Amino acid sequence: AEDWSEGRLLPGDVIEQITAVKQEVNVFASAPFKDGKYGLQRELRKIHKANETALARVKRRGTKVDLSVCVVSEEAMMRKKLYLFADPVQKNYVALLMDSTEEECVALQGTTWIFFLLDCLEQFSIKDRLISYPWQSKMHQFLPSPNSAMVFSLILMPFQRANEGGDGDLENTTARAMAWLSASQSSGVPVIFVNIQSEPMFLQSSTSKYFGSSNPEDPLGMVNSGMYPLHELEGTEINVTRAIRLWYSPPEGEIAITLQPTDDEARLGVNITCTEEGFCYVSSVDIGTAADRAGLRKIYDAACSANKLLVVSRVAGEKVTPWFVSASGAIRCFNAHSISEKISSHRQAREPIDFYFMVWTGGTNVKPASPSR
Repeated sequence: AEDWSEGRLLPGDVIEQITAVKQEVNVFASAPFKDGKYGLQRELRKIHKANETALARVKRRGTKVDLSVCVVSEEAMMRKKLYLFADPVQKNYVALLMDSTEEECVALQGTTWIFFLLDCLEQFSIKDRLISYPWQSKMHQFLPSPNSAMVFSLILMPFQRANEGGDGDLENTTARAMAWLSASQSSGVPVIFVNIQSEPMFLQSSTSKYFGSSNPEDPLGMVNSGMYPLHELEGTEINVTRAIRLWYSPPEGEIAITLQPTDDEARLGVNITCTEEGFCYVSSVDIGTAADRAGLRKIYDAACSANKLLVVSRVAGEKVTPWFVSASGAIRCFNAHSISEKISSHRQAREPIDFYFMVWTGGTNVKPASPSR
C-alpha cells in the first residue's frame, strides 16, 4: 500500500481501453474485450514485443482515469508467458489482470481506497509557511512605547572565586538573582518574576575579553545585542561562563507621561533618586510645575498610598532600569543625577520629554491620557 498513488493502477480498477502510445503496432482495444482476459493478453503481447508504452483508461470510483503503463511478462504454467501491466518508471510495481464482475471491482475499489487513505494519513504532515507581518505598526499600536517589550532583564555574572564570600557556581548566581528581586520588591519596586535562565558568555583566553565586548570585565555588547561574532582561531581556547538572566516585569505594564515646559519655567518639578538595587524612582513632585500639570503628582501620591515606589522605566524612550551585575558584584545602573541633567536640558531647550513609569497592581485607575508620539 505504501507504493499506491492516484497515478498508478490500483486494485479494483476496471480496464476499459488499451491504446499503444506511439501506435507503431496497431493496438486499440476497449471493453468488453473479445475472448475476455485471453483476448486482452493477445493485445498486451503485441505491445510487449514492440517495447511500447501504452495508455490504459480505467474506471475508478465512478470516474475515468488515463494512466501511462508498460507491459512486462512473467513465466506462467506450462511455460506460457503471462503479460502484466507495470509502472513505466518503477517496473517492479505490477498489476495482475483478473476476470471480475463490476460489482466485485467496486467492492475492491472501496477497500483499496480505505487503505490508500490510511497510508496517506500516516505520511501526512501539516505544512508550514511564512507570512509577512506589519511589525512596526503593531508595535506603535499596542505598546506604550514603540520599542518597549514591557519586560526587563538583569544579567548576573558569576562571582570571581577570589572575592570574599564569592562563589562562582550557577546555583549561587541564581540565588543572588532571586535575592535581588526580593529585595527590590521589599523596597517598594513594583516588579514581578517572569523567568530565569542561564546565559552563556564566551571568553577568549588569550585576550581575557568577552566576544562582542571591548571591556574584559564587562561584556555589555553581549548583554545588549542579539548577535555577536565568534572568530575561530587555530589554537585559541574559548572559555564559556554561565551567567544568569533574570526576567521581570511591572505587574500592570507602564504608564506614560509627557512633561511640557513653558517659556518661563525654572524647573520641571520631578526629583529622581535611586534604590540600593539600582532602580530610579520619583522621590518628590513640586506643585505648580510641568510635572504637576501633567498629572505626575497624582500618580506619585497614588503610589505612596499603595506603599510603592514610582519607578522610572524609560526617559525619552531610553530604558533606565538596572541591567547588569559584574563578576565583582557591582550593579550596572543609571545615574539619577544624569537623568536630572537630561530633564534640565529639555527644560532649557523648551522641548517636551516623555517619561514611562512602572505600574503597580491596582495602579491603572490613575493612568492619565497617553501622550502623543
